[in-house]
Amino acid sequence: MNGPVEKLELIIKKLPDGALILDSEEKIVSVNPQAEEALGKTEKDLLGKKFSEAIINLPNLNSVTNSFDFKKIWGIFKKEIFRDSVSGNFWEADTIPLKEGNDDFGKLIMFKDITREKSIEKVKDEFVSLAAHQLRTPLSAIKWTLSILLDERAGKLNEEQKTIVEKSYESNERMIHLIKDLLNVAKLEEGKYIFEMTMENIQDIVQDVIYELKEELDKKKIKFYFKKPLDLLPKIKVDKEKIKLVIENLMENAIKYTPKGGEVTISLKSNKIDIEFKVQDSGIGVAEDQKVKIFTKFYRAGNAIQTDTDGSGLGLYLSKNIVEAHNGKIGFNSEENKGSSFWFTLPIKEEFEKVLERF
Repeated sequence: MNGPVEKLELIIKKLPDGALILDSEEKIVSVNPQAEEALGKTEKDLLGKKFSEAIINLPNLNSVTNSFDFKKIWGIFKKEIFRDSVSGNFWEADTIPLKEGNDDFGKLIMFKDITREKSIEKVKDEFVSLAAHQLRTPLSAIKWTLSILLDERAGKLNEEQKTIVEKSYESNERMIHLIKDLLNVAKLEEGKYIFEMTMENIQDIVQDVIYELKEELDKKKIKFYFKKPLDLLPKIKVDKEKIKLVIENLMENAIKYTPKGGEVTISLKSNKIDIEFKVQDSGIGVAEDQKVKIFTKFYRAGNAIQTDTDGSGLGLYLSKNIVEAHNGKIGFNSEENKGSSFWFTLPIKEEFEKVLERF
């Protein structure tokens, strides 16, 4: 066991996480015991076989392999989570291309048991859900009381009193909005975020959101442009309220993080396969080292917190899940201090029954 190859094999065998090594032809050349446990297959079953063929009878890997493209170099740390149907354990799969310059030596796939982390996350989510449910009723009662005071149904207010009540009302509204986001996330993760699919015109939904946000645009003196599609867009099958929430989240972020007098441009277009919505701004942008976390639950970029202390870090997380539940895609391009461009696409024709199974 003195050769470098033997030493490498020993290291791989002793790794705490599962590891598969594939050669440049996607054939499995190394399997450690932890990978055998994750996949429910022995080393003998896997060695020498093409990865795509070896996992045909492994339903655990369906969610992982569906996103693999064997014709392209896989991205580093492409994470997917799947659940073992027998043990109930949760596993995370990371893929790493073994590449140096133009030489492609193959790929490394790592499997990590994250059952404990998922259990802790579940307890935390259950607590958040319970707290959100308990807070919703008193916050609604406070809103009702403050509305009576603002409408002066309980008596005339002087200017100072009115200002105090208005600020209280705005703070309460922010709390209600946060509770709403928390409950939506809880429903999403409990599998109860039911989608009511109807045929809708996306342009009509966008126009509704623009109307609702016009006051905010005017208040910040933002130059606003709407690049409408050249041709009439076809109706597509979506959950109107959920897609409206995505558009609201993206537009509200653009307005919130764009300085006064800045620009926000939204656009709609279709290529007969899908419809794309995009919102571009001249705002604060996203730092390069924070881009990877932008769709993570509760995450807010450092410059976003400095610009606006309010915010739950749930808007983009919810938006990503809603778009992907519609079998669409979401993404962004951004440069710090130069603005951002967030977009999502929705398929024009799709069988949504399979897409929505997990909801």
